[in-house]
Amino acid sequence: MGGSGGMLHAITTMKNNMALRKSKRKGSKNRNLTGNPKKTEYNFAKVSDEELEKIKINIRLKARKSTQINILITLVLSIGFIYLMYYVLFKA
Repeated sequence: MGGSGGMLHAITTMKNNMALRKSKRKGSKNRNLTGNPKKTEYNFAKVSDEELEKIKINIRLKARKSTQINILITLVLSIGFIYLMYYVLFKA
């Protein structure tokens, strides 16, 4: 006979959850109080095409170096783990 209170709580919880969802749907981060979208303006320095190419090459080299380091670390740790498993399973 004690099911009515539990069901009332479930209904109330569902209503509260719906109210929260509607409030989140009303506005977004890109809208101000009037509802007009904000335009974000950036003040980037003007760079020549040659300088822009140097920056792109520099970013690509850093990304390639970072990828190589990540692969090397993963490889070393994998080999170490495999050796450890071999030692534990077959040498013990």
